[in-house]
Amino acid sequence: ELCEGVRESAMYVGNGEVGASAKVRDGGPGGEAAGSVLVLMGGLEGGAAASSGPREKMESLETFLVAESLDWQPQVNSKVALVNSESVLMSWFANRMGSSKSSVELERGLHVCAVVAGTNKDFGKVFVDVVTVPKTVELVHKHKNDGAIQKKLMFLISLLASDETLRENLCEGGMGEAVLAVMNRHFTSNVTVLERSTLALSKLTAASLDVKLRIAAAGGLRILAEVLKVHGDSQALVRTSAHAIRNLTLNCPENVLLSKQLGIPKLLLLRTSGASEATRIQLLLTLGHITRCDEELQKQFGNDVDYCVPIAKIVKDAPDSEKLSELSVEMLSVVANGRNEEILNMLGESAFISVLLKRQDQFSDNVNLNYQVCKVLRGMAFTRVNRELLRRQGGIGKTIEVMHNFSHEVDVVEQCLCVLSNACYRSVENQECLGKSSGIQETLRAMEIHRDKVQIQDRGCRALRNFADSCEYNIRLEGTAGAVEGLVLAMLSFPESQEVNEQAVAALLNITKHEKNFLVMVEKDVVDIVRKARQNIESEELYKNATRLIDILEVSISGNGDGAITRSLTRGVTRNASGGGSVTITRAKTEQFRERGMTRRISKIRSQSAQRSKKDEPMEPDSSLKSAITHLKRAVKGEQGPPPVPGTNASR
Repeated sequence: ELCEGVRESAMYVGNGEVGASAKVRDGGPGGEAAGSVLVLMGGLEGGAAASSGPREKMESLETFLVAESLDWQPQVNSKVALVNSESVLMSWFANRMGSSKSSVELERGLHVCAVVAGTNKDFGKVFVDVVTVPKTVELVHKHKNDGAIQKKLMFLISLLASDETLRENLCEGGMGEAVLAVMNRHFTSNVTVLERSTLALSKLTAASLDVKLRIAAAGGLRILAEVLKVHGDSQALVRTSAHAIRNLTLNCPENVLLSKQLGIPKLLLLRTSGASEATRIQLLLTLGHITRCDEELQKQFGNDVDYCVPIAKIVKDAPDSEKLSELSVEMLSVVANGRNEEILNMLGESAFISVLLKRQDQFSDNVNLNYQVCKVLRGMAFTRVNRELLRRQGGIGKTIEVMHNFSHEVDVVEQCLCVLSNACYRSVENQECLGKSSGIQETLRAMEIHRDKVQIQDRGCRALRNFADSCEYNIRLEGTAGAVEGLVLAMLSFPESQEVNEQAVAALLNITKHEKNFLVMVEKDVVDIVRKARQNIESEELYKNATRLIDILEVSISGNGDGAITRSLTRGVTRNASGGGSVTITRAKTEQFRERGMTRRISKIRSQSAQRSKKDEPMEPDSSLKSAITHLKRAVKGEQGPPPVPGTNASR
């Protein structure tokens, strides 16, 4: 309660007279001991000074702030709520602080303002309106050497800068440069002031691009790099410095480049060792942001063992922290994307795949974490050693499960398809493992769900191509599971996409290694669709594979009836297409098949040629007949058909 009719003045009461020394809090955790109690007696009207009177009538907000009691916080809350309801009183506090001549009064006035600003967001606007930004900046410069005042002032500025409008006003008035001057002055002499000024800077840097460039030009990034070098043992300093660096480099390529030149990425990584969880999270957030903005830095880290080891250690050591696991795995994906075989094999041989799979089980609902894990596995599967380990440690089955669980998350599905495609690259064991784990069905399901997403169709076609590279089980399975239809629909959905059509045609060509799939392709009009793609898209690979595929389908598919019998002349057996037993082929039977098949195939080709002659794309009957005769002669002699199309790594 304030006494009425008292002129603006202040009376200092000796230690212990109106309230003992106590712990005070600057609007949040972490206070310090207060000295003598300041009783603010200045009234709103002029009048005679009150040099005496009942002490209980002269209690002020500060009395409650420094009252030594275990239950002082409820008293503060109730008193602050009362004071905050009086905007005139807040104005008085701000005005009194701005015109104070005494450093002690200024210090305590700043303390009161910080407490009120921390509990009432409107107080900051009143403070700036009354004191004004230029006077506040002047206060910072004027008392630059006074550590006690700067502790209070820097904390108050950090609170004021939490408001976007006030932050812009402060930055335009030169507060960023003023804070940097305080940091330089107290860099080694007063760590508490340095902590609070760094905190203020981290709030001020969440500003416009011009402000960021101006603060960086004034030495902001340089001094923050020095803080990381010299004060690595202060968790608060490291954390707020990392936060300020992230703000300065956000959407600012110039500052990203400058931070790289100052060696900040390495310093951020260095400070993760032994840091608390909160500090590690802030360090990784900043490091991840800078790395994502610089391709050269990504390449450098992807080939640097010194970068890989500490990040991998964080992944292993953070089993209970979801956010820390998410960020550390994201940074590890940068390493995996570097495709350094030595580093990737080192990770695989240290049982790191199992660690990643455990994180997926542990945080099975976290979309981003599962996405990042798949990005890491995708990169690791570039090496033959890790492809083997991925199968042995259950990575193929787990990836199929993740793709099913997050089937509507486009980014997750894309990475899962890449993992499976890379895992099956030239690995028959992995291809068969995937086929027996419903991998083909889940791939086709993903392509169906995301039929309008070109990246999913591309990755899906690549995956189906690799699945059927050398595995007879998968080649048969793709024919019966709907792979032909899925590939055709991908081509029809994106007829102008070179990537989709190239991969789809190559996958169809691999499927033709099993003759039973020919009839399915005929039903889906594969020949006409592939011919159209070959005509519309200029691609050497597409033209080559499309020509081979069309030749196989037109020449090798016999007519109805006995055409249900498929031959494997090189192995000396005939298999019934309906799944019947095997019959040894004699030379006489071979001749019968040859003559009968020749007649039917020539008849079919002539019929197709007649139909095509009515269309825009004529076909020369003579060349087709010659091709048919040549193919049959080769088959009777036991020659092999066209060589298989090798699988492709999804990211190559």
